[in-house]
Amino acid sequence: MLATRGVPWDVAIRLTPTELLGYCVVVGELEGGRFDWTLMRWKDPKA
Repeated sequence: MLATRGVPWDVAIRLTPTELLGYCVVVGELEGGRFDWTLMRWKDPKA
């Protein structure tokens, strides 16, 4: 996912789990998703 958004592969594979989550949430939200930080999951777009 990150490599398709311009993050170099060698950088992406060295991210900590916390950094990886942050990057994935940012990319997902840029694509229109909404992340619920309290529940730590993606919100249902139909809700």
